[in-house]
Amino acid sequence: MSKTVDHVVFFKLKEVSEEKEKELMEELNSLPSKIEGVQTLTFGRNITPERAQGYNYALRATFDSKEIIQKYAIHPEHVKVATKLKELFEAPPICLDWEY
Repeated sequence: MSKTVDHVVFFKLKEVSEEKEKELMEELNSLPSKIEGVQTLTFGRNITPERAQGYNYALRATFDSKEIIQKYAIHPEHVKVATKLKELFEAPPICLDWEY
């Protein structure tokens, strides 16, 4: 039986307008309805910047299995929004995945 996987990514992004931030949040938060096997996905701005070493956004997703992460990584909807995010990187993101 496949194990559920949690996926967390920390981003250090350039400052964007509220409109651009809202657009990114809506696109990212809609991915579970577009990609089979993605149970949940949330993306938002860090609310404790004093502890974050400059990382100002985070994403957390839950997947049905390790295999789904691989499909998610190359899915056109994910690639589209990931491309927009990459344009805003101030530093490489930090990514952690674990099974349970």
